[in-house]
Amino acid sequence: MAGRLQHYTLTLSGAAQALSTVTGLGTNQSIRTLILQPDTANTHVCYVGGAAVSSAAHAFRMEAPTATIPPAPFVLDGYDIGLLRPSEIFIIGTAAEIVHIGIIEK
Repeated sequence: MAGRLQHYTLTLSGAAQALSTVTGLGTNQSIRTLILQPDTANTHVCYVGGAAVSSAAHAFRMEAPTATIPPAPFVLDGYDIGLLRPSEIFIIGTAAEIVHIGIIEK
């Protein structure tokens, strides 16, 4: 079954932010696929992880673009069973920088 692609823009605050704050998806809503990409104007690293994400403790980091060319998108796939919950995935980075988010719904 095909899912619908939605896209969002998250402006970072400097504190850990749940992806659900920008997507509007509730606590128990899960998705099929999550795509993350730093904005071309970003100059700092972003970190992705759980609620306690930090520069020292994270699942992975998204590098700042090189010469306005962003890194390849990061794709997290929950497959057809939709195990990814945006309310449980957090990003922290420098205030006012931007992360582009793509979500493929179940």
